[in-house]
Amino acid sequence: MKFVFIDTETTGLDPTQHELWELALIVREDNGEQWEYERMVRPNLSNADPNALRINGFYDRFVSPSSIPTDIASFIAKFTSNATLVGANPSFDASFIDKFLRKWNYAPAWKHRMICVESLVAGALRLPEPVSLLKSAELMGIEVNTEEAHTASYDAHLAMQVYDAVMED
Repeated sequence: MKFVFIDTETTGLDPTQHELWELALIVREDNGEQWEYERMVRPNLSNADPNALRINGFYDRFVSPSSIPTDIASFIAKFTSNATLVGANPSFDASFIDKFLRKWNYAPAWKHRMICVESLVAGALRLPEPVSLLKSAELMGIEVNTEEAHTASYDAHLAMQVYDAVMED
């Protein structure tokens, strides 16, 4: 089974009004090979939520993208095709990736069932409800770097570590 650990940073919480600006994919192929892809895209900030931009450090971290958005969309579409998406609330990230792909004339083809690592932890530890990615990691004994949190690459890696920790137990 091909897994893609995902995370996005966005200009807000509503995919109908906001856009992704940072994306990280960690692809774990059927044969065990693993590789990463991370990109930033220039978002439209006219509807951006200032609080979201503060939390994810947009103005401190955004750099002009060197890749063309259609090339990024093509790559994402290809490598998420027939994959199971895994992340912290992956349906959130998937909704923004879906919007981005469709904007550039691609359609998502990942598997419709996704794996939420926060829900995995809640089930494994018999918690009454899921907790945040950072809290989930701490509960699984994974050291968390709060300064790196809310970057797509760090959060995708952390989601992968949490998934692996739950599946190893």
